[in-house]
Amino acid sequence: MRIISICILVCACGLWGMQKSRKLSNRINQINLAIDALRKLQGNMVSWKMELCHALKKVGDEKGMGKVFYKIGIRMEKDFDTSPQNIIDETINDSKQDIIELAQEDWQAISELMSSLGSMDSQRIQETFSASIERLKSNLEQAKEDKDKKARLYQSFGWMTGMAIALLVV
Repeated sequence: MRIISICILVCACGLWGMQKSRKLSNRINQINLAIDALRKLQGNMVSWKMELCHALKKVGDEKGMGKVFYKIGIRMEKDFDTSPQNIIDETINDSKQDIIELAQEDWQAISELMSSLGSMDSQRIQETFSASIERLKSNLEQAKEDKDKKARLYQSFGWMTGMAIALLVV
C-alpha cells in the first residue's frame, strides 16, 4: 500500500509539471488565434469596408480571440445606446477568465487596438492593425522562448520533486 501511495505521489508531481509546461504551449496557441482574428478583422474593415460591429461578428470563431470579437460585435449590435468603448472594455475584461493563457501584455495590445478602432480613417486603421499584429508577433516570439526555456524545467522539476518526496517518505 505504501509503494502505491508513493507512486501516486510521484505521478501527481510529474503531472503538475507537465500541466505547467502545457500552459506555456497554450499561450502560444492563443496568441496565434489572436493574430489570425486580427488579420481577419483587418481585412473586413479595411478591404471590405465593413462597420466595426459587423466586421467583429464576421470574424467570430468558437475559440480564442475570435470568440471575444464575436461577443463584442453582438453586444454592439444589441446595446446601441452604450458607448462602443464601454462594450469593448467590459467584454474584454469578462473574457480574461475564459482565455487565461494570454498574458497581460497580450491583452493590452488587443485592448489598445480595439479602443482606437471606432475613431480612425482606413489608413490609420491599417497602420494600427499592423502595429498591433507586430506587437503580438513579438509577444509570440517571447512566448516561444519562454516555452523553450521553461517547459522542460517545469516537467523535470515536477518529476524530481515527486521523487525527492518519495525518498524522504521511504
